[in-house]
Amino acid sequence: MKERILRGIPVSGDFGYGDIKIYSPELPIIEKKEILPHEIPQELEKFERAIILSKEDFEKIYQKVRAEIGKDIAEFIQIQIAFLTDETVLKETKEYIEKERVIAEYAYSEVIKRYYHNLINKGKTVFIDKGLEIFDVCCYVIEKLKDSKKGFSLLQPKEKCVIFAQSLTPMNMALLDKNYILGIALEMGGKTSHISIMAKAKEIPTVVGVEKLLHFGANVQKAIIDGNRGMVILSPTEKRISLYEKEKEELTKRRKLIIAKKEREAKTKDGKYIDISANIEFVYEAVIAKEYGAKGIGLFRTEYLFLSKRNLPTEEEQFQLYKEVAEKMKPYFVIIRTFDLGGDKIIPGYFESNPFLGWRGIRFCLSNLDFFKTQLKAILKASTTRNIKIMLPMVSNIEEVIKTKKILEELKEELRREKIDFDENIELGIMVETPSSVLLSDVLAKLCHFFSIGSNDLTQYTLACDRGNEKVSYLFNHYHPAVLRLIKETIKNGHKNGIWVGLCGELAGEPLGIILLIGLGIDELSMAPHLIPYAKELISLLDTDFCKELAEKVINFSTVPEVIKYLKKKIKKEGILLEKYTYV
Repeated sequence: MKERILRGIPVSGDFGYGDIKIYSPELPIIEKKEILPHEIPQELEKFERAIILSKEDFEKIYQKVRAEIGKDIAEFIQIQIAFLTDETVLKETKEYIEKERVIAEYAYSEVIKRYYHNLINKGKTVFIDKGLEIFDVCCYVIEKLKDSKKGFSLLQPKEKCVIFAQSLTPMNMALLDKNYILGIALEMGGKTSHISIMAKAKEIPTVVGVEKLLHFGANVQKAIIDGNRGMVILSPTEKRISLYEKEKEELTKRRKLIIAKKEREAKTKDGKYIDISANIEFVYEAVIAKEYGAKGIGLFRTEYLFLSKRNLPTEEEQFQLYKEVAEKMKPYFVIIRTFDLGGDKIIPGYFESNPFLGWRGIRFCLSNLDFFKTQLKAILKASTTRNIKIMLPMVSNIEEVIKTKKILEELKEELRREKIDFDENIELGIMVETPSSVLLSDVLAKLCHFFSIGSNDLTQYTLACDRGNEKVSYLFNHYHPAVLRLIKETIKNGHKNGIWVGLCGELAGEPLGIILLIGLGIDELSMAPHLIPYAKELISLLDTDFCKELAEKVINFSTVPEVIKYLKKKIKKEGILLEKYTYV
């Protein structure tokens, strides 16, 4: 069969090659069997027992994920446990058994189908994922009703393979054995879906959002999953396989050499030190960040604490998590970004036509003060480690910072009265990711201890371009002169007021970006953990004056192609091979 290349979203790096296993389950078709009135109590008891046994099995998987990856990711399993024990679903099923006088399997499947189709028909990925999670629970309970001793058997291949599916559930991912699963390709999903997060945690090469994957993969035996480039190669040629094997061998050697030097300081040839820290979302990533040589956490995203449970985690739950990350990173700092809900992180039960320009980030938090105060108090209580900083997302005006500082002071006073220890000198910073915050940065700097430029959103808002919209994605580019000028202005005003300035978007991990940002005077770069050794190696080859010269030149250009062409030409002339410092 002829080779075919399908493209999707790269999620988890490296390559996987092997036989294809298509996972395409369907809702079970249960034959309607009527029962006699005196058999109803027996059927109800059978149903209740199946739920109890299923919950016991789900709890075992929860504990397995918690032990192997972490409590925060294990919360994804709790979503399915919550549906399994949902009182409304259980009540409806029991009433169906009693009124229709049917077997429990049929009653449960009919009730579940209604919920499942209601979610799937909404068409949005978040609802489809929820529907699939419900589907997963249904399949398992029905298996238990048929055979109470049967355990998890779905998606546990006995031979090495790559998995093709429309989507997977957290339970599916928890059961996957990375010794047998060489790669995953899915039709649905994005970089921030539960499945993508768990695939990264398990280090399985993964590509999501691959259109018509199951259609084109139906009659194909083998495939390569390229989790770096976001490609699925069906029926790869021998030449293609050979090229991938050679590339993998070379990359492995290169990574070992660079990672061996991960503990080096990030210093330019002329001695300028750059703080290199990591962006993380989960506790396990803090350990990885330190292993890769991170000198801090420049961005700890906290919204998954909320999204994994679909409700507000308690103050105690948050406190324990923040403290655990801070303890693991000692003596280095941890910047905790307050909940950045809204935008692409959907708030359950809430809809708006333009979420990226709507009720998100600090706006949402200041509109939900109990919610916000719970998080801030948990952060303050965790700050006894003395290495925690607080960062506010989506700031667009001065009042947002002033209001937050007032709330923080009230909470500090409350803790003093309760005689609870906390860091009296905890630092407060903001994400600079809106043009208005850049234009006000000279004033905002007087209210903050630091700035962290969110280059992804700053680019999106500056260029009026939704980076998730394929029709205008060609406009989205960090190297646009307008974006570079705003970055320069932010750094200048931060330094003028005596505060440090970092950057935590994708630009921080790109070789061209690193060179430009050093030239613009950046103090800290925060990136995905695996990029850190490459960034340090590149920085050691740079001279600050050379970087400044490049930055001062391109800041006055008019177009992106001009900027890129000039940078590549000058860097090549300097003898720096950029491709050596790009993680592939």
